Amino acid sequence: MASKSKLRTKCQHNQIKHKCKECHLSGGRGNTICPHGREKCKCKECRLSGKGGSQLCEHNKIKCRCKECGGVSICEHNKRKSRCKECGGNEICMHERRKDRCKECALLGESNTCICIHGRVKYDCKECHLNGKDGTRYCKHNRIKRVCKDCYLSGEGGSSICSHYRIKRECKECYLSGERCSSFCKHNQYKRICKECYLSGEGGSSICPHIQIKSTCKECVNFKMSNKTENADSSKPQKEFPTKRKFDPSNHTHQLVIDIESSETPTKKQKTSSFFYELKKFEFNEVQIYEVIAALRFRNDARDNCTHLAKDLIEFFQTGIMPTQPSKTDPSSLKDFSMTVIIEPIKREKGSDYEIVTHSVVNRSDVMMPYIPCNQEYPQKDGVYHLEDECILNVDKYTQSPIHYTDLNKTLQIYATKERDGISVGYINLGHCGNYVELPCHMIVYYATKDVVKYMDCHLYNGLKPNDSKNKKCIFSNVSDIYHFGDKDRLGVNMFSPIVFYIPISIKRLQDDNIYSIKQE
Repeated sequence: MASKSKLRTKCQHNQIKHKCKECHLSGGRGNTICPHGREKCKCKECRLSGKGGSQLCEHNKIKCRCKECGGVSICEHNKRKSRCKECGGNEICMHERRKDRCKECALLGESNTCICIHGRVKYDCKECHLNGKDGTRYCKHNRIKRVCKDCYLSGEGGSSICSHYRIKRECKECYLSGERCSSFCKHNQYKRICKECYLSGEGGSSICPHIQIKSTCKECVNFKMSNKTENADSSKPQKEFPTKRKFDPSNHTHQLVIDIESSETPTKKQKTSSFFYELKKFEFNEVQIYEVIAALRFRNDARDNCTHLAKDLIEFFQTGIMPTQPSKTDPSSLKDFSMTVIIEPIKREKGSDYEIVTHSVVNRSDVMMPYIPCNQEYPQKDGVYHLEDECILNVDKYTQSPIHYTDLNKTLQIYATKERDGISVGYINLGHCGNYVELPCHMIVYYATKDVVKYMDCHLYNGLKPNDSKNKKCIFSNVSDIYHFGDKDRLGVNMFSPIVFYIPISIKRLQDDNIYSIKQE
């Protein structure tokens, strides 16, 4: 019965009847709407005329939310209680942002979000407006409604446009005619560049202490230059900026720290620039990786795009930057990952022989995936290898390393100990076997140290059901817990070959003890 009563209060415009502006304009119910198209209790004009505005205070703000009046919804930090981080407001999410404006919550599938698929506020997204989905802030001319002159002429918008076809608050003619224009002061000047307002403390935000416009003041420029010279000549180097700035777009542990220093005797590295990058050691954060996978599978459940997903996940390991767009949903093709393979029969303990891929070479010249390593080969002449010479790189091919799936964890852990930072990241290719040996392989990503191995399969995350508990299986520690292999079970289309291939990808590490000088722009 409760649901029926709710349906009765809705009008044909899917709004509550007594609060619907369109019903009021068409002569329907809408009895709480005033002639100005607002709710009577919240209309400033009705309050001035004494016919409404009961919820407004003397400052023309809603009483309970007015900071000057000390409304009941304002906390001790002079913020709305529900949106105050210090008070733990119920509109603040776990990322310490407003729930309806948090992009990370939107990627995790929160229902009460105002963020669209492009990572912007829905009503303020121009792409959504062009696609006809949202973007109500924009008009049919692809401009902001309130400042669109064409909408002003047609009567469909342009509320911030005056009769002189300018923005109201910046129109001097409107100000001289007695209308309220917030950009002008009582001296008939723009507030931010008015010297008299600067002296009286009522404005002049663009005026410097020399009573000049900041951007054109020569004394301010000379003062800055002299400070730089003094810092360079002093025995103890002074820092104009904080010694560390963190490039941290999404609170990742993989981040760049910039040291900005001036030195009297620059080293060889300092000849090109005084900027240095220090790369912190990457630490695996399962919650963070889960959010990355959710972003790559945002609102889709495509099944044949494992190459695109693995490539984008490796890109995150390389850069540490949270993806802003989901992965391509197109099926993977040979342009994405092309291989030359050798297929041979193998005998099972129980059952007949079956075919598997025993040798796989990636054709680097034909693939679009970055970071694939090169083969190291000894130079040869007349068919004879010269082992005394240094190895050369074969930029056209890379031979994948085969390993039995039961030894995969141990092999990756050993390989990680040989890496500089004790971390190995790369691709795992799972091929089919038997009558299905020629089907495309399945690609996942691995992360390994000497103590732990983690596998990530983005296909195990359903982007259409982000709250499904099964999505947690997309990160696991053993391939045999998730997949079936042909040496134990009956051969089928969902069986993989017991011989798997891995491609270790070197995470970009800055040389010379994690310090690298770059050219200053």
